[in-house]
Amino acid sequence: MPRPGGESEKLGARYEGVWVADSVLDILDGAAVSITVEPFEGAEARGIEFTKELSDGSTEYHSAKRQKTGNLWSLVDLASPKGGSSILQGLVAKLRTNPRGVVVFVSSTTPNELNELSERALRSQSVAAFGKQLEATPDLKRKFEDKVLPLFEQNVADAHNGLMRWRFAGGPEGELIRRVEQRIRKGIGRTDHAEFEPVTVRLLINELIYKWFGQPLCRGPILEWLSRYGFTEKGTSPDPHFVDCVERRVCSYLKHVEGELIDPLIVRSESRKAFETLRDGDKRRIVILGSAGLGKSCTVA
Repeated sequence: MPRPGGESEKLGARYEGVWVADSVLDILDGAAVSITVEPFEGAEARGIEFTKELSDGSTEYHSAKRQKTGNLWSLVDLASPKGGSSILQGLVAKLRTNPRGVVVFVSSTTPNELNELSERALRSQSVAAFGKQLEATPDLKRKFEDKVLPLFEQNVADAHNGLMRWRFAGGPEGELIRRVEQRIRKGIGRTDHAEFEPVTVRLLINELIYKWFGQPLCRGPILEWLSRYGFTEKGTSPDPHFVDCVERRVCSYLKHVEGELIDPLIVRSESRKAFETLRDGDKRRIVILGSAGLGKSCTVA
């Protein structure tokens, strides 16, 4: 657990940087369209580090806090004012402003009470059912009424709806780093196919973020930045070893089938259609079906 002061701030900044890198990888994977780090100024920025625009048109508001020094994140902690506003107040404001918005609270330690409220809201198909869920835990119900409900102007239906639009993520810093670097190994490679340490790409991503503060960062600039340093998405630059392997497999298959082919070859419309579909269409797999002896192997060859 970090000590108060500068150490906590430095560790927190690194933790936030790793989480931002994870969201940048979401852009490359197609799950997100863009992120904007430090998107607002003044009151609108309170409680969040960045926004993420998803491919379905919705917006996520990310608040990354490595952990609270000396304690877990309780509702009291989250609702305690700092600089005129609390973390909880800032996040609820995003939910109330954007009906399709989702708040993502990221920390190495889960805010257990807030998480419990969110889970109970998700399990409740109605406001009445949510009320019954709270009745079973008087202490949680009291904290909900004291710390959460006032932020929704005492409207239980709005609070129920808002709590369903929370997501909790993160985990221990070491595990988060390991996961992000696994994603880098899986999705990014060197243009010269040389080996590299994934931390290099992770730090490059963080450096790019500094250049894009307050501006939406999308796929194009990310790939352009990585290419400057010799990195690209895997699959966009064929690995010569992989190409050689495919060619050997093709030759082996053809050698096995050629004995059944007629010379001159009979043109098969199915072969041409399959080839053109793979080359020009949006299909990545073709299945050729037929009874035994109809010539499926020859069609593939």
